[in-house]
Amino acid sequence: MAYLKRAIDRAPDDRTLLQARLFTGYAQVADTAAPFDFDAAERGLDLAAELGDDRLRSRCLTFTALSRLYADVDSAWRLSKQAYELAETAGDGYGRDAARVLQGLILTMRDRHDAAAPILREAADGLISRGDRGIAATVFVVQSGSALLTGRLGAARELAQLAVQTATPLGDYFRVGMARGQLATVLGVCGERERALSLLEPMVRLIEGDPDGVSVPGLGMVMGELLRLRGDAAEAIRWLERDIPKASPAADTYLMAVVLPPYGAALRTAGRRDEATEHLERAVLLAQRFDLPRCQADALEQLGYLAGADDPDRAANLHHEALTIRVEHGLRLRYVTSLEGPWVVHGIGRAAC
Repeated sequence: MAYLKRAIDRAPDDRTLLQARLFTGYAQVADTAAPFDFDAAERGLDLAAELGDDRLRSRCLTFTALSRLYADVDSAWRLSKQAYELAETAGDGYGRDAARVLQGLILTMRDRHDAAAPILREAADGLISRGDRGIAATVFVVQSGSALLTGRLGAARELAQLAVQTATPLGDYFRVGMARGQLATVLGVCGERERALSLLEPMVRLIEGDPDGVSVPGLGMVMGELLRLRGDAAEAIRWLERDIPKASPAADTYLMAVVLPPYGAALRTAGRRDEATEHLERAVLLAQRFDLPRCQADALEQLGYLAGADDPDRAANLHHEALTIRVEHGLRLRYVTSLEGPWVVHGIGRAAC
């Protein structure tokens, strides 16, 4: 990023194709290195439109959509569709597939898994055929997550392993970390928690050796859930707090809606009930705002456990609401916990989650 920025700054008012390419390249790197650095994508988009270069315009539209994704998912969706159409017109396979990946990600976030599946397959085929391992690994991570949520554990494991195999030759801690994190999540769900934690050890050493300079997306949530389910609530909270956005702009994005349900669960497990309730209620509101059914259901379930014996009718209603959301969106992985919830409220059985 520093080299690209130096090149851009040598002629900041330049209106040439070279400058448009520099903006596009910077935006592409910023996607993983500095996701809230939006300026280059938007400047590149303006310049590419001025120059009439649909190929660069499509790519900058996708990177601009990525920047919008955090706080305005609907806007990101519209821009990704425009990017796809421009890439098709320009015959840009990379631009087309990048836009499709974003569309598939948005549909998966919103638990429209049947709609996301063919889009992600199309993108993966194109990326692999060109050797674009980085984005392809991300696609496999998203596909694995979708398979896991919808109860297809075998497919989830295979796709997570494929993500690791695809990302590893890159030697990129960002992509490798995401892939290992997804495989660890699948292993944890399948009861192989110690193996999952062992898989993440290299990432943990990397982060703890450079706490201010290295970030692996989602690692805090994966570690937090594994440790909480192992019974180490205090350490789970420490890891989850790594993934909680501390300040704007990140604090008001969908990222907060994703991390708050497991964080609230860890606080509940640790006996910090008031804090857990506060964060889970916020999670419900954010999940509704960004249309994230899974996050809403997870938060409602935890609120149901918190209501517990103090208000069994409210607790049962919260569990039923969580189950309804999960059934409506085919989130089969958590059907069992939703069905167990009302029994736990009445003192029959044990809260598995």
